[in-house]
Amino acid sequence: CSLLPTGLANPDTLIATGVTLALAAAELESLLQNRRCLDFTGMLIRATQGLRDEHGPTELALYWDYRIKHLLIDEFQDTSRSQYDFFALLTEGWEANDGNTFFAVGDPMQSIYRFRDADVSIFSQCWENGFPNVPLEPIQLSANFRSVKPLVDWNNALFSSLFPKSSLPELGAIRFSPAVAQHDEERRRTSDTSTHSSAAILKSFNDEQQEA
Repeated sequence: CSLLPTGLANPDTLIATGVTLALAAAELESLLQNRRCLDFTGMLIRATQGLRDEHGPTELALYWDYRIKHLLIDEFQDTSRSQYDFFALLTEGWEANDGNTFFAVGDPMQSIYRFRDADVSIFSQCWENGFPNVPLEPIQLSANFRSVKPLVDWNNALFSSLFPKSSLPELGAIRFSPAVAQHDEERRRTSDTSTHSSAAILKSFNDEQQEA
């Protein structure tokens, strides 16, 4: 791996590093148990173990299979492989036309947690192929409701030059997708000078993707 120090190219060094990390992990686990604590990694491991063991789905998994009908996941661009596997276990028993729904929201351009095992390629994988046992309908949104057009245009111009021209999600490379400003700057300026209260503005959209 190009991210490893050059000294780790030696097989003996790699073995020693692996043994050291394994011992450190065991010591951390012992320390957490003694203090009756649980970190986020341990929580995810135990949640996954609670759904499947060497014999297959556990009683807990079968119990929740009939009760979990809808999954809503935010910041999906920062999903890790272990989290992805956990979601797959939760939906393992789902079948087509059973009324279950899987709803995930994310922006791959905002994926910043690779140092915590986030894998933005999972987002691209689900976008292209859906989720195991769950077909997905991808909807790409571009409407920006937060900022006026000059600011949105400035951001589009700046970040379009910083992001790669093509995506390579396996390496964390995501191409830029521009936003479209929805604020009517002139109407907003007129409204601000004519009244102290902000009036509601109705805006129509050409399709459901823009409205979403």
